Amino acid sequence: MKQTFLISLIFFLSTSFLLAQTEFDSGFKDGYKNGYCQDQGIGCIKPIPPIAPIPTVDESSSSYQDGYNRGFQMGMKAQTSKPNSTNRQRYQTAKSTFIEDKMYNPYGNLKNAIALANALKESKGRAMEHLKNEEYQKVANICFAGLRVSPKDDEFMMLLGQAYRMTGDKENAIKWLKKSSRLRPRDNNLKSLVAKLESGEIEVKKESSSKSSSSNDNIKEIYSLLQKAKYNEAIKLIDQEISNSGNILLYGMRGTANYLSKNYSQAISDITKSAKTANEILPDFLFYRALAKAEVGDYFGAISDYDILIAKGDNGQNYDLATVYNNKAYSYVNLRNYEKALPLVSKALELDKSKWYIWDTRAEIYFNSGEYGKAINDATKAIQIQEDANSYYIRGLSHIELTEKELGCKDLSRAGELGKKEAYDEIKKYCN
Repeated sequence: MKQTFLISLIFFLSTSFLLAQTEFDSGFKDGYKNGYCQDQGIGCIKPIPPIAPIPTVDESSSSYQDGYNRGFQMGMKAQTSKPNSTNRQRYQTAKSTFIEDKMYNPYGNLKNAIALANALKESKGRAMEHLKNEEYQKVANICFAGLRVSPKDDEFMMLLGQAYRMTGDKENAIKWLKKSSRLRPRDNNLKSLVAKLESGEIEVKKESSSKSSSSNDNIKEIYSLLQKAKYNEAIKLIDQEISNSGNILLYGMRGTANYLSKNYSQAISDITKSAKTANEILPDFLFYRALAKAEVGDYFGAISDYDILIAKGDNGQNYDLATVYNNKAYSYVNLRNYEKALPLVSKALELDKSKWYIWDTRAEIYFNSGEYGKAINDATKAIQIQEDANSYYIRGLSHIELTEKELGCKDLSRAGELGKKEAYDEIKKYCN
């Protein structure tokens, strides 16, 4: 069976559109840098940390120490995963010279390519921090200096365009964002932003600091409500934030909350509103839309969404590709097309043999295809990983088809104990 991924109730707040900064995030950044440079000596260049992960059940978004501990561990892991990481002196870099705002001076003493690459990377990180802190002149200083070194650097161009946008300079905002867009032909969100600026759909006028602060507070509160499974309260606050900011990506969060509230039709509608096309919907939101479609019986629609996720080829924060292949297979099971379902679930097992529900899906396919011995084998593997009513149900019926009545009836009894009501109908039919 199982077309659903076992989701721990955690929502991601992508910093690309939600700027709420938690204590966990701050701790993670500091911990990652220090973990990366642990035992590296004074010459270690601290990296730009990745986006902070979502706190686990045992961690708190309001705990700096929890974030620091996670970041330190990940930084250490990143350090040791580098080539030749056991050699603490892989290379030496000259001490860097800064110009205004601590941008690395490209005409100073940076003589090797690795040092220059690290300098540019750190400079972008500084520019992003200044953009977040509304220090737009500092962003421009860094970006113009960076473009002298790397004239076709699309990230500097994009940051510069955003800085101009926030200061109300529409002409320069469009100019630099367009240049960045040409170098990022697959970035549909950036293309859409340029088009909206040109058409006047999006204004360049900067929000007041008080409004921005209020928005961030709302996002933090939404995050807290979702973690506490207070979906209705979260949805009300999301509605308020959508009204204030016009950020359509928030519809994706509302759709996910509606899915977990079992409001499946509304979830589909909300997530669809979060982007102009299905390909532009954030993958984790699209995954929830596929789940919601399956819940309302729109199996072909679910298959279409899973196809997009498969084409992207990456794991998400709330799903992995093995589960996507499994879910697509189970959509075909619901359509009684076992021939199409079988290779998909077999692909899922190639990617991950540790998930019980993938074995369970294939057991169900084999049972419906009349391959009862194979169904028993796969159901047994599922049960060995995790007991589930459906696995016992499929195995029990398969045993009965092979005239192994006692084994079958025992499995059906266990399926009933675990909540499979249909098992008792089969017991009345075969076991009395």
